[in-house]
Amino acid sequence: MNLMQRRNLRVVAACVAVIGIMVGLTAYSPMLYRLFCAATGFGGTPQRANAESGIASEQIITVRFDSNVAPGLPWRFEPMQREVTVHLGEQQLVFFTADLHTIPSVLSGQVLRFGNVFIQAAALIASAVSIALCLGLYWFLRSTEHGRLIRAAAQDRDAALMCGVNVDRMYLLAFCIGVGSLGLVAPLIAPFNYVSPSVGSNFTLTAFIVVVLGSMGNFAGALIGGFIIGIIEAVGGLMTGGSINFIITYAIFILFLLFKPEGLLGGRRL
Repeated sequence: MNLMQRRNLRVVAACVAVIGIMVGLTAYSPMLYRLFCAATGFGGTPQRANAESGIASEQIITVRFDSNVAPGLPWRFEPMQREVTVHLGEQQLVFFTADLHTIPSVLSGQVLRFGNVFIQAAALIASAVSIALCLGLYWFLRSTEHGRLIRAAAQDRDAALMCGVNVDRMYLLAFCIGVGSLGLVAPLIAPFNYVSPSVGSNFTLTAFIVVVLGSMGNFAGALIGGFIIGIIEAVGGLMTGGSINFIITYAIFILFLLFKPEGLLGGRRL
């Protein structure tokens, strides 16, 4: 290897090293930035100790709390104490209060009586609209050309592509149908359900349990599973006072996964 080749090799090695360092810094830059802020307090990041010192300083500080919410948002979230005065190193517990609200409606507070059974009018209307929507979607997926195309794209993407189906368009159509269904049903359940930023998490988990319980990919099974889970939660709420009814739902879900993982309808598709 002559002198020129050795020089070129050193230049290439240096370039590779610089590129490797730059890639590494880029990959770990968030962690390095957090470490820098935690060590220096830069950007308002407070320094934290791994363990309390156990000794309170003589210096006294006042800590003030704020809990602004967006204008027009009908929620109340505020600290029970606007400010506390503590010594540095002293521990103190502060409480916040929050009120979750339902959306007011002309049906709010309206109750229908069937013998000894009392049902909220808003809940009854939401149930009727949801069932009608499910039946309409069932007819759409079974009896229309676009419904069959959506089912084909869901069952086998490659086979649908070879048959000339625009799979991406079917995915988009299915997504739009889901969002439209949510936009129709969500305002109907808002008058009798508390509204909060995390309200969707409970419905998402329940929907997953319903789909698995009824058989993946089976529309009728999901509808039957929804009725079963709804009855279980209602009866469980009456028997336990609503405190552990979700445990009953999860227990049934686990039993199905263990002994009948294919679901109620044996894994048959729509």
